[in-house]
Amino acid sequence: MSLIRPEMRAALWRWREPLAALAVLALGLWWASASFGVMRWLGYALALIAAAAALAGVQRARFVQGRGGPGVVELDEGMLRYFGPFSGGVIDIPALSMVQLVPQAGNTHAWRLFAPGVPPLTIPTDAPGTELLFDVFAALPGVRIEAVLHHLHARSAETIVIWRHPATALH
Repeated sequence: MSLIRPEMRAALWRWREPLAALAVLALGLWWASASFGVMRWLGYALALIAAAAALAGVQRARFVQGRGGPGVVELDEGMLRYFGPFSGGVIDIPALSMVQLVPQAGNTHAWRLFAPGVPPLTIPTDAPGTELLFDVFAALPGVRIEAVLHHLHARSAETIVIWRHPATALH
């Protein structure tokens, strides 16, 4: 028997990165205020790094759209795999040419990834493992994560192009 409700445990797990970063931030600020010399400067540096980590953790937590969606997402050595009940596929991340956010039935959304030579890969935003897409999208040149998060939470009824490869954007 657990002392924490499953919903609360899931919320704490989702927000674990910013919570841990805030704890490290508090330690850094304590070192900066209670110490002198080198320890004070180490405290300031630790607090600065922890603040950046907390910001990234908040973005990552906002990216997760829930659980229980169909299929599963895997990421292994530059290959993104989605195994769903009715569709799926594999896409090479360096070959990505476009990423879209497309509306689905039931007020849900899905990611649609394009690469030359393979059919588009459609991944529900609530499929297990979609948190791995945060790192994939963050590594794409020119993508703005805050804009991605805005579109993800806006629940638009239109297909939105999140990112397009700079070489294909000119065509």
